[in-house]
Amino acid sequence: MRKVYIATTILCLALSAGLLVRRGARGGDRLAYTIDYTVTERDASGNVTSSYEEHRLQSARGNWKDVKVYEDGSVHTLICDLERGTVFGVGKDRLMHVSACTPHLSPTDEQLRQSPLHTGTVERILGYDAVAISDGPATFYKSGALGGEILKLVLKSPDGSTVTMEATKITLGEPEPHRMEYPKDLPVDETFFEKRQASQRSPQK
Repeated sequence: MRKVYIATTILCLALSAGLLVRRGARGGDRLAYTIDYTVTERDASGNVTSSYEEHRLQSARGNWKDVKVYEDGSVHTLICDLERGTVFGVGKDRLMHVSACTPHLSPTDEQLRQSPLHTGTVERILGYDAVAISDGPATFYKSGALGGEILKLVLKSPDGSTVTMEATKITLGEPEPHRMEYPKDLPVDETFFEKRQASQRSPQK
């Protein structure tokens, strides 16, 4: 579970930095959908060591929500609230400020194919073309038809273990309103965001 957690953290940081470029260009100008994923960790021999579910909800207004449900029943939720301009991690008694939440341009399949990071592979996943984009140890399979959304991710570790996230179901249409809700009145914890900002300002050695 530790490596799955690390992989999840990498994804969150990449998302907040705009690396994944998977969100809509303008609020109210989005394709709305829900994507269900299975995330699986395997050791160097290919044996499954852990897995969890992820559910990604995208509203036509531009807000999105990621919900991870782990094997032990614990839940980790990230939500992008465009009105507040913030991505929050939702805790029991607080909201963790993760990053800014801003609209991003939605790449087409052709734009993804023209990326210098394109591996030359296009995989068909649940009826959608997914263009493979390689970035270090991670390969993202993105769908231009879904605004650059990731339909598959393969993350390889130096020790030979892998983490794979793959879509198992895509449901088009606005998510049910209650599924997009979160406790907006909780206090906001700025600790994580401030540490990241300080780290980014520190000179690289």
